[in-house]
Amino acid sequence: MNKRLLAILFVGLLLPVISITLAATVLTVVHFNVASTVAFLVTLPGGSNASSGSTADIYFNCTNSTGTCLNLEPCLSGGSNCQDISVPTPIFEYDNMGTVNLSLGIYFNATLPTDVTISGNTVNNCAGTNIAISQVIIDSNFAPGDANIDYYLCANFTDCVAMDETRQITHNGTQA
Repeated sequence: MNKRLLAILFVGLLLPVISITLAATVLTVVHFNVASTVAFLVTLPGGSNASSGSTADIYFNCTNSTGTCLNLEPCLSGGSNCQDISVPTPIFEYDNMGTVNLSLGIYFNATLPTDVTISGNTVNNCAGTNIAISQVIIDSNFAPGDANIDYYLCANFTDCVAMDETRQITHNGTQA
């Protein structure tokens, strides 16, 4: 028998058994992925900034002979780049550089010196939340693309004795 005829007979016998379903629509799921990145930039007066590691040092210098200075604003080393509430120029400016909303906080690494309190605020005045070793939340939902956050610090020295102490401020961002 001719191979061609045999193939036609074979297909002809199978055709009634094979069921072919044709669809009017077919769906494909498409995934769009952006990696979760927690990243922010901290800028100080004069343009010094850091997104990791450390920023420039800041100083609160109380020069009053009584050891009392209220609403003292911080400066960078040398005193030429300072926070200035009246302008307003904040001591810290935060920029969300990541791809997720951040819960942004700040705290000190150790207890502050005796008779020193530090307050922080996103408004240009010295009435703010006291900052210590427990984290203070600056913004609980800081989105990428939001306007930068200005942050002001003020210190109150009350009857302090002569000192030259240091503490570290931690700027902390976690996914909100």
